[in-house]
Amino acid sequence: MFDKLYAITEEAGKALKKPFVKNKVQRALAGAADSYESQKIDTQEKIDKLMGEIANGAVDKIGELVEARLELKEIDAQAAETTAIKAEMFDK
Repeated sequence: MFDKLYAITEEAGKALKKPFVKNKVQRALAGAADSYESQKIDTQEKIDKLMGEIANGAVDKIGELVEARLELKEIDAQAAETTAIKAEMFDK
């Protein structure tokens, strides 16, 4: 199993040396990072709105606030992982 995984990793490394493949992967990773950033902004706006509603007495929104904050943490984790993958693949 390890040999198969190593062979796949080696093939991917060789493919990334081709300019077309390298550029395509870099664009895809950059697009993913941009998408996560947009999601982050939207979620933060939702959190801000919910905080305002809760401040005005809408305590029924607390559950939504918790879910939105957990979603924000997940988006942050995905964005960080995307950045790490990009760095691992191209910042050598």
